[in-house]
Amino acid sequence: MSRVPRPTPSAWRLLAAMAALTSVLVVALAPPSAIALDLPALHAALDSASVVIAIVVTFLFCGRYLRTGRVDDLLLATGLAVSAATSLVSTAVAVANLNGVVLSAWAPVVGQVTGAILVCAAALSPPRVLHRARGHMVRVAAASSAGFALLLAVLSVLLPHLPEFFSGAHAAGSAPILSGTPGLLSTQALIAVCMAVAALGFSRRAEREDDRLAHWLALSCIIGAVARIDFLFYPSLYTQWVSIGDVLRVGRFAILLYAGCQEISGYWQSQSAMAVLEERRRLARDMHDGVAQELTFILRRARRGAEDDPTFAQIAAAADRALLDSRRAIAALSLPIDERFDIVLGRIAEETAGRAGARVDLDLDAAEVDHEHAEALIRIVAEAVQNATRHGGAGEVRVELTAGPAIHLRVTDNGTGFDPAAVAARGGPGFGLVSMRQRAEAIGGAFTIASAPGDGTVVEVRLP
Repeated sequence: MSRVPRPTPSAWRLLAAMAALTSVLVVALAPPSAIALDLPALHAALDSASVVIAIVVTFLFCGRYLRTGRVDDLLLATGLAVSAATSLVSTAVAVANLNGVVLSAWAPVVGQVTGAILVCAAALSPPRVLHRARGHMVRVAAASSAGFALLLAVLSVLLPHLPEFFSGAHAAGSAPILSGTPGLLSTQALIAVCMAVAALGFSRRAEREDDRLAHWLALSCIIGAVARIDFLFYPSLYTQWVSIGDVLRVGRFAILLYAGCQEISGYWQSQSAMAVLEERRRLARDMHDGVAQELTFILRRARRGAEDDPTFAQIAAAADRALLDSRRAIAALSLPIDERFDIVLGRIAEETAGRAGARVDLDLDAAEVDHEHAEALIRIVAEAVQNATRHGGAGEVRVELTAGPAIHLRVTDNGTGFDPAAVAARGGPGFGLVSMRQRAEAIGGAFTIASAPGDGTVVEVRLP
């Protein structure tokens, strides 16, 4: 049975845009009385939800900027902060019932346009890193506060000369499509264009950098653009009426909140992984400087004494096996987090075979494997190669790694092989075979081994 491919992030964005646009068009083509509903309580609730979510989102993305120090993150955090302040002013206007005051309409509109332009700039800005990120954020916050105060002062002076933002029809809830004042229509159109351009910019970044956060940002901008298109049809944002645009506006902030929470979750997961990795590297250093050095000393002295006493030869062989095991453990513990798994796997196989003078033929696909699975597979390959060269006398070992829906690891050698039935009759396989099987099963894999006297050995591991 063939698997149905999952929709890509770009497909989700397209579906969201189509669904939102369809809902807006359905409402726009409905009778005038159905364009919006006279529900002041619901309008106040949606405004309050937008304010709370916008403030939380602003703090989340300010934290992201302090972590990355990137210009685009600073612009995004600033744009969201301006949008949060604008939503707060709009809510205060609605609660105080100041919709008839020109100043109360123009101040939120100018703030919304500024926030949209900043978000658009963030989507198009290169990911340049700023030094002293905290200082830049303080200066930008001070400049934004001063600019907002200056805006209120200018609007207060120009109050008698500013045009009306709403008509009586809008207040009555029966305005036809695109019947708003020129100032209202132009600002909503400008915000819609900025949101659409920002959606394109974040979509390109999501595809170029494989950035999930950019995917959610693009989706939120799509919803924001469609919401502004609805406000072109009916400007319920500045009245006590409720339209589909108000719901979409809350949805946009909700998507941003989800994206911010995902960012925090991913950050702490990466920090936890880095802490575990650092501890593993510390253990590897301790093993290298302690156990491995002592085993090397024992091996060297035992080989000297083996010429006179066969007992020393046995000690030397045991020390050599223990040293190989410690080296495999050190290699697995110190697995680089930024190096491809197939490269590390090939290097470990070559080093293990090289100590016995054997040659390794590698056929490895580039595969993404998490750290736990990578460690287990490295230990299995090292054990299989060591068994092939030490016990089977193999001069050539082939290691294959196939990446696809499932991971398939295969180690083949040209050694003497063995009879699995005879080994089982003697009391079961050795510890090396048991450990390989246990490691494979511990990560949910299937382990198989096939061998015959004179035909070499094949070790296979399949991960779902």
